[in-house]
Amino acid sequence: MLVLEFCVDKNLCITSCQEHAGQAHAGDSKDLLGAPYTRFIPQLIYHSQDAVGWALAHRTALCLERVRLEWPDSTLCADLAIEPFEKEGILAGARIRMLAYDGSKSSGQPCRLHRSEEMDKLVIMLSHGVRNPLNAIKGAVTYLRSRYHSDPELDEFTGIMTEEIARLERFISGFLATSFHDHSPVLLNINDLLKKIVVYTSLQAQAAGVEITLECASVVPLRFNAFQMEQAILNLLNNAIAVLEPGGWIRLSSGKVRRNERDFIFVEVADNGPGMPQEKIEALYNPQSEPDRSRDRGFGLFITREVVYSCGGFLEVDSKEGSGTRIRLMLPAADSGIGDSDR
Repeated sequence: MLVLEFCVDKNLCITSCQEHAGQAHAGDSKDLLGAPYTRFIPQLIYHSQDAVGWALAHRTALCLERVRLEWPDSTLCADLAIEPFEKEGILAGARIRMLAYDGSKSSGQPCRLHRSEEMDKLVIMLSHGVRNPLNAIKGAVTYLRSRYHSDPELDEFTGIMTEEIARLERFISGFLATSFHDHSPVLLNINDLLKKIVVYTSLQAQAAGVEITLECASVVPLRFNAFQMEQAILNLLNNAIAVLEPGGWIRLSSGKVRRNERDFIFVEVADNGPGMPQEKIEALYNPQSEPDRSRDRGFGLFITREVVYSCGGFLEVDSKEGSGTRIRLMLPAADSGIGDSDR
């Protein structure tokens, strides 16, 4: 799947874009800055109007599915998300995210997005750095499970840990040989994953004096990679636990919502912590942003964003310093049979 992201200002001119966007345009991505977005992709139309202009005028996110984009030498079929954003309370522009497929091939297989050399090095270093302590943890969990198997609660917890360790080992091996977007999604129930995550983090939260509650709505199955999605949600939970004082709370919930004639399932992580600074939220929305290498939690948010984007979804962040944080992972439903949804 080819994932392209760029931002435009209120005049529909490109203000930022990913480095590989220039490759898709057969040029340097810097050459696109200041140019109308139609220099990069054909004009997007919605209700006989420019779709990006419509989203900005209505200050409303817009999703376009199965759009056929024609170039002289190629054709792409794409799903696009257009999301207006503000700076200091003033409308500043829109982010456009495009998930593109090769429309010239009858196979319908998605285009391949190759991982950058820098990401390859990061993956290899991370994978090899994790393996040794992972083996030590695996041995300790195996010992605990054999010694205390008569304790039902501990047996359930160590069973989940054993399963997660095995999944992590498979993930590391696969990640060393393939790209981030090559892990095939399968049809799964997100609520089952959330219930397991709550059990998995219960002791960690208890030690920190933090309460985690789970509110699951009835939702349709989703297509996602279970390991990647689990890590995306755990990143948010771990960040919240790390900043909360004893007596703090985290609410993990799921639900359904319909926007712009498209169905989404959301996973929400909300807390009553210190909140996030505005510049951090803007960096999370910016396609060109990278994690802060001096603070390891920056990587967690970056990975969560990439996991959600790879599923064709997007993030919603509602946070103010001193007023807690609410982050929603907005994931496209696997089918359209959700029925009436929240607006």
